[in-house]
Amino acid sequence: MRRFLLGAFVGTTLGLVGLVLLPNGLATAAPQALEIALQSAIDRLPLLNASAKASPPDDPSLQPFWEAWDYLEREYYEPSGVDPQKLSQAALRGMVSSIGDPYTTYLDPQHRELSDAELRGSFQGIGVQVETVDDQIRIVSPLSGSPGERAGLRPGDVIQKVDGQSVSGVGLGEAIRLIRGPRGASVTLTIQRSDQPPFDVSIVRDEIRVQAVQGEIRPDGVGYIKISLFPAGVSGQLRRTIDQMRTPGPIGWVLDLRGNPGGTLDGAIGVASQFLDDGVVLYEQRRDGQREEIRRQGSASAVTGPVAVLVDKGSASAAEIVAGALQANGRATLVGEQTFGKGLVQVVHRLTDGSALRLTIARWFPPSGVNIQAVGLTPEIAIGADSDADAALSQAVAYVQTQYSLSSTVGVGNQAAPASGVAVSGQRAEAEETAALLDPGERESSDPWGLA
Repeated sequence: MRRFLLGAFVGTTLGLVGLVLLPNGLATAAPQALEIALQSAIDRLPLLNASAKASPPDDPSLQPFWEAWDYLEREYYEPSGVDPQKLSQAALRGMVSSIGDPYTTYLDPQHRELSDAELRGSFQGIGVQVETVDDQIRIVSPLSGSPGERAGLRPGDVIQKVDGQSVSGVGLGEAIRLIRGPRGASVTLTIQRSDQPPFDVSIVRDEIRVQAVQGEIRPDGVGYIKISLFPAGVSGQLRRTIDQMRTPGPIGWVLDLRGNPGGTLDGAIGVASQFLDDGVVLYEQRRDGQREEIRRQGSASAVTGPVAVLVDKGSASAAEIVAGALQANGRATLVGEQTFGKGLVQVVHRLTDGSALRLTIARWFPPSGVNIQAVGLTPEIAIGADSDADAALSQAVAYVQTQYSLSSTVGVGNQAAPASGVAVSGQRAEAEETAALLDPGERESSDPWGLA
């Protein structure tokens, strides 16, 4: 509808311009009146203005803003310090942050590209996940096989400088921007490790492709699948992993979502759908209060065999969608800790200058209908946070083995084939998810992951 209105207005505007340019007739009769009419029409179209103001220009509530802007431009003693682009971006950040929602954020063009690259699952950098702790940039973990791992970077390392520039107190997005760079170019990080003196590490950047899904059939016959993130294409990666595990087929599944911060909503729906032959994946509730039912979609690759889902306090957002859907549909038992508790959905709106607005547009609810925001999901088999990671995995494996033994209908290799007529190849599914991601308005369910 917005495109139609925009197109209709542009057509009208061009018509007015045409009248002005005609050599005789109306064009020469009242050029001043036409100019006034044209300017008035343009002023009434917020879609053509970079500011995209929701209120008319003469709205009294906006008058102080434009007055302050005018004073800065006209009277600030050092004109070079008044950068309209910086003023605009700072105003946008302030406006968005005033909402008080940590998931509704403004992304300048550089940070928007960083976020897009993460969700695409491919970027150029050194391949480490970083976070901000006490104004310091700390390495969560290097990705397997990445330049960062090969250079010896470890979880817990603090990055003090990037190419000699201090990143203490620098925002996470800005630090990531400094660390990333073109493939083949080197970057030098100054690392603080425990009580050792700081030391420099030179790393050659490369193309990093995030392998979000890893899986194997354990010697005990249980299929183990680890999903670390939900980038575009995660459903296709999962389908290919399951297909490779069909011979011999596992007796059941352990789906490990520990430490998974989330990703795309569509990816979560696709992953949950591969374990369900029917059922609701989630409900989405927008500002009108109505709940939309979102059911499983596409092909099901693993609808037989007991399932245990490993979760912890780092399992958030899209990971909680999958865990909640399988739990509420009676398809899986959760093992581990209470999850993070993010029951909100964001949409990314691209702005005219290449920046973006990540906007919370809805709450989501698992099929049980309970509100998990700031609460999380409760596992049926609780494992304390101080327990060894292998203890949680052992409990999950034991649950699957017990359920397999109790069931007379599940046998080794008895895995369901994709439903006839709805099967989608892994490559096609990944391409479809990626294409959807690149469209404006792609729904997300998480924050950026901090990959550099």
